[in-house]
Amino acid sequence: MNLIYKQKTIIINILIWSLLIAFSLMWNISGTQITWKLFLSHLLLWLVCIVFQGFAGIRIFHLQSELLKSQKEWEQTFNSIPDYIAILDNNRNIVKCNTSMARGLGLSVKTIQGMKCYLCFHKSDEIPDYCPFLPVMEDGQTHVQEIHINHLEKDFLVTVSPIYDDNGQIKGCVHTAHDITRLKKAENMICREKEMLQKYIDLAGLMVVIINQDQAVTHVNQKVCEILGYDKADIIGKNWFDNFIPEKNREKVRQVFTGSAPKNIQPVKRYENPVLTKNNQERIISWNNTLLKDSNGNITGSLSSGEDITERWKIMNNLQEKEERIRLLLDSTAEAIYGIDLNGICTFCNRSCLKMTGYDKESDLLNKNIHNLIHHSKHDGKPCTQENCLLFLTSRKGISVHSDTEVFWRKDKTCFPAEYWSYPIWKDKKIIGSVVTFIDITARKNIEAMLMDAKESAEAANRAKTAFLAGMSHELRTPLNGILGYTQILKGDNDLTDKQREGIDIIEKSGTHLLSLLNEILDLAKIESGKIELYQTEFHFISMIKGVNDMIKNRAEKKGIGFKYECNSETDMSSVYVYADEKRLAQVLINLLGNAVKFTDKGYVMLRVTYKPYEPLNDKLSKSKFLFEIEDTGIGISNQDLEKIFDPFFQAGEQQYKAKGTGLGLSITRNIIELMNSSLKVNSSQGQGSVFSFELVLPASMRHTDNVCEQEKKIIGIKNKKPKILIIDDEKNNCSFFYDLLTPLGFELKQAENGEQGLKKTEEFMPDLIISDLVMPVMDGFEFISSIRSSAALKNNIIIASSASVFKEHQQKSYEAGADDFLGKPIDTRHLFKQLQTHLCLEWEYENTVSLENKKDKPEDMILPCKEILEKIYKMTELGDIIKIRKQLEDLESKGSDFKVFTKKLRPLVEEFRIEDIGIMMKKCLKSQPGG
Repeated sequence: MNLIYKQKTIIINILIWSLLIAFSLMWNISGTQITWKLFLSHLLLWLVCIVFQGFAGIRIFHLQSELLKSQKEWEQTFNSIPDYIAILDNNRNIVKCNTSMARGLGLSVKTIQGMKCYLCFHKSDEIPDYCPFLPVMEDGQTHVQEIHINHLEKDFLVTVSPIYDDNGQIKGCVHTAHDITRLKKAENMICREKEMLQKYIDLAGLMVVIINQDQAVTHVNQKVCEILGYDKADIIGKNWFDNFIPEKNREKVRQVFTGSAPKNIQPVKRYENPVLTKNNQERIISWNNTLLKDSNGNITGSLSSGEDITERWKIMNNLQEKEERIRLLLDSTAEAIYGIDLNGICTFCNRSCLKMTGYDKESDLLNKNIHNLIHHSKHDGKPCTQENCLLFLTSRKGISVHSDTEVFWRKDKTCFPAEYWSYPIWKDKKIIGSVVTFIDITARKNIEAMLMDAKESAEAANRAKTAFLAGMSHELRTPLNGILGYTQILKGDNDLTDKQREGIDIIEKSGTHLLSLLNEILDLAKIESGKIELYQTEFHFISMIKGVNDMIKNRAEKKGIGFKYECNSETDMSSVYVYADEKRLAQVLINLLGNAVKFTDKGYVMLRVTYKPYEPLNDKLSKSKFLFEIEDTGIGISNQDLEKIFDPFFQAGEQQYKAKGTGLGLSITRNIIELMNSSLKVNSSQGQGSVFSFELVLPASMRHTDNVCEQEKKIIGIKNKKPKILIIDDEKNNCSFFYDLLTPLGFELKQAENGEQGLKKTEEFMPDLIISDLVMPVMDGFEFISSIRSSAALKNNIIIASSASVFKEHQQKSYEAGADDFLGKPIDTRHLFKQLQTHLCLEWEYENTVSLENKKDKPEDMILPCKEILEKIYKMTELGDIIKIRKQLEDLESKGSDFKVFTKKLRPLVEEFRIEDIGIMMKKCLKSQPGG
């Protein structure tokens, strides 16, 4: 703009001076001399031109400013539009775009300008088939199209409009993209909800009909089609009353459903009327009607749900006929019946009435006020006046009355609970009296009382069960804490003999098994209440698998069958740690393997694990797939039982197998696996065995095996510290366990029997850490923790809550009270040491021992059995007969200490069913034999 102004100024100056020079030349040529007046006139003319030029420049400057301001406002508006806007030339090059488009595509405006539109939007070198650019360039019309951008994962409503030049030719187009991703998602959700709603409606056992204000059908479900015999297409859009209501009932039904105004639907809430089927048969439908309104409250139609009561209606008609006959045959009924007039005077009675009330003949009741004879008082003796008697409502208001909460009186002044019905008697449209029917419900009241007592007993039993489970859990876990705690202490004694260590192992396994049974009982209670939850922790995968295998192989040995374990993995599984619920995963494997052993009488049971990491999560973790397959050669499952085996309490197989379980194992197992976002699959043939399998995707990490060995080292002390710990527990055995476990390591311990003593000991002892039980006399653990946290001097103490309760609410309650950590009973010493190390920042001292795994027995140090025995064991490995190998090993062990090194090396291979390794060992031993 400034350049144009300067150019115009130069041109005007040149023209002015040219005119002046030309005028001067012309004057000289004509011979006239230029005087000073002429010069002044020329100068004046030049000044006028200069002034004119100045005014023109000022005007041009103002116009320039307005144009720049307008252009800036246009740019701001252009860039403030949230839609993606681009101006394209004829070659699909982007000439200009707004900042919203650049921001949305993650590019700068400069980068986008000059790019091909399809390369910019779709990141593709190929022109997409659905691009609206070409149709716009061909027909010059605006085109609108929905387009999905894959790399943005968004949907856009694209509008492309042509741009014309001064000659009316298309020189490009304006491309506008409006983000409709949320709208599309909402539409898809609405469609899915509509489909789901339609499925629910079709599955409903009732007829569902929706009509609009024009009485036309807009929707029906499948039940309507079944009853009427029409397809949906034959019903939708038709007038409901004109096409599907019998003509004789049509207008009445229409009026009931729609009211007097044809487009002001006010349906009766409940109504019964006939409908006409395709075969011209009538079906009686009981309707429940609801108004449909729009968001403004305007009535748009009605929704009616109906039940086919044709058969019931026929029965009711028959019952009414029978009731009329009964009224004529009073004496043939077992129920007591009498009639009264408007004043309560008895007009008739049957024999049953006389019998129940203890009167001998009809004259004792006829023509007398029967209310004063049999209904004068309530069961507690308080008077029941005729004015307040329910029976007289029938004659006063013409309504039927029914009650089973009052008593009738006999002639001997005794009463009995009665259920009665009272109906008005009409004549010439006037009530002339009522008829009363009653029965003695003494037996029923007794039964109801018994049922109420039974209900209260059941509820009390349920409450007692919950209290029992909580109490049982605490009472059983408390001694188990001592049993399992001391086995952990005793196992650390290096002076134990092999026999003693084996006995301690048996105690530990038995205690652990008893604990697992207790947990299973509690699981049943959690399943009933729907409170099974998963608690993920990090654990060593192979250690968990080994624990499961050790338990199952003992069961297999007792049945005389083999147990195999296979692990298919490209990596060393001994260094794999996973994040999952270790307890629940082990429970699933034990249930499935236990079932396999239970239903297998010959052959083997196998656990096969396939491990494959496939997606890194961070530097340490990766998502990993674990495929678990439990295979057996047992009796298998029939096709008809395959659909039922996961039902609670269902037991497959013959009676001998059904007697060995409750039928809950597979149901619990499937529930747990589904909580782990997987599914349990089964493939079985009767008589050929079964394979159960499931796949889990779990976070896993790899650690060097040395870390595992370090965790298994025996702790013998603490470096540079002597921490003080206060134990608060009313069970002396629990306190003794802590003393025997922690004092040898260098801890200083004090004991308190309840929370009240704990507060005093805390002030006196000033411990570094407190371990407090929760259930104690005088003051429980919750109150103790709260008291500590409310004390200014003691509130910073580290507190670990300890309890035998496994209910999660107790743990949560302890955290809410102010506990820093929770320690469950029976106590796992590894978990306890980890908590102490974390909260007290301890550095342990370990026993300096050499791992047995690093020791190598030299052949010359091992006395071998004879060659015949070695060959015999080798042949057994080829047959996979682990039972016979075990028997041979026991024979060698019974012969004394001569083969101690050999049997000691062979024993773990047999226990772990490592048949291939046994074969390799036998080959080496045979080669070391003379002549081998």
